Amino acid sequence: MKPKTFERTSLAAAFLLLLFACGLGLAMLLVKVRSAVHLSAPIPLPGEGLSVVLPFGSGWETLTEWSYEQDNSFALIATFSPEGAPLAEVRWQYRLAEKPLSAEELLKQYAVRFSGTVSSIEKFEGQLSFYWLFLFPHADEERMLLAAAVPRQGRALLFQIKGYSDPLYLSELFERLAARVEFHPDPRREVSDRLFGDISERLYPQWLQKLQRQPDTFLLYSTAGTPLGYSRTTIPNSAGKLETAIEQEQIFRQMELPRTQSRFEASAALTEFVWTTIRQIRQRPVQTLLQRLPDGSVQVEDSYQRRVICWPLKETVPEILMPLLARAMLDCPQSEAVIDIIAPAGQVVPTLISKKTAEQAAEPIDRTQYVVKVNFLHHPDNYEEYYFDDQQVLLGRLEMLPGQSRRLWKTADKVDLNRFLNPPFSKPDQIVQSPATPMFPAAGQKTESDSKG
Repeated sequence: MKPKTFERTSLAAAFLLLLFACGLGLAMLLVKVRSAVHLSAPIPLPGEGLSVVLPFGSGWETLTEWSYEQDNSFALIATFSPEGAPLAEVRWQYRLAEKPLSAEELLKQYAVRFSGTVSSIEKFEGQLSFYWLFLFPHADEERMLLAAAVPRQGRALLFQIKGYSDPLYLSELFERLAARVEFHPDPRREVSDRLFGDISERLYPQWLQKLQRQPDTFLLYSTAGTPLGYSRTTIPNSAGKLETAIEQEQIFRQMELPRTQSRFEASAALTEFVWTTIRQIRQRPVQTLLQRLPDGSVQVEDSYQRRVICWPLKETVPEILMPLLARAMLDCPQSEAVIDIIAPAGQVVPTLISKKTAEQAAEPIDRTQYVVKVNFLHHPDNYEEYYFDDQQVLLGRLEMLPGQSRRLWKTADKVDLNRFLNPPFSKPDQIVQSPATPMFPAAGQKTESDSKG
């Protein structure tokens, strides 16, 4: 062999050895970087018996509490952005009113929301069974992994991780996170069937009989004792298509606060209902219509052309029946229960219902003997307390809304209401006017909007 050839061969071998060493070093560095991703402590979702973990460590920004979303879900997010721009995002989403589907079918529907090529569906078995796939967008080098599990009928746990890492790394991270998911159904939810049954079979019919004789009237006060408004619930002249109906109005003294009127028509067993709510903010009415159909779905429509369908659990209680839920809790042998509420705008919110003593109440009314507290689990500062006398008759309730002062509702008779509507020596802007024409006319009567065609 000639000396020059030997030199060239030695240099090439040395160069290849250097490349191999660099490749090995990069691989070791990648393994080191991957192993530097730690997992958080379990992050529980109150009232559901579910907990998940998120990645954390250098470059990771990780939430430690679930955040309620307006699409009837809770979300939990971690982002990786070591130098400003996010390079990866991990998202858990727990949906509260999902159509009853298998996890595999749910994943297919989930993937349709995104554009790109999808891989075949794989399965991961942990405490929950996840179905997952890769999604490769057309426009850039970003990669996504989507997964879905069904902890119980009507609930769905969705997972999404996206970034610019290789797919193998995404699947490794997903499996580490999915293996740490824990789900143990909250035993306090077992009470919800009993509570809903007590409302539909006993308390709701009793309430309708009472309203036939006399409307339910409450005056609203600030905790300083200043009168703010009133609420009145009555039986309308026509029950409409369903067997039962009630109407409720809430009017405040301050003109800038909304005037609200609701009409709630329901089947005798409360398995179907049509619930219309009109919020009058100054001169602008906003209407929301909720219809619960025999298949269990709830269709939501409003004045903003929103049309959505959700699938609440069958024992979900409409918010307009909250006083009956509190009353049912008094007869429940358990001290706590977790049950879903559906708000007038269609949001599904889990709540913790608990019995308290009068001494534990925040603002007890005179003659209070029993207290039921309702914690809305989507926000720590949102709760209500219901106060009952020694005969378990409702005296009033305390209302706490996030960012607002407490409000106290007290039962009132016709004389109290007339005194509030027409206070002596009042200025014109202090007089509360009850609506001159009903927002919900009797059957066959046309509204102003109907006349305009």
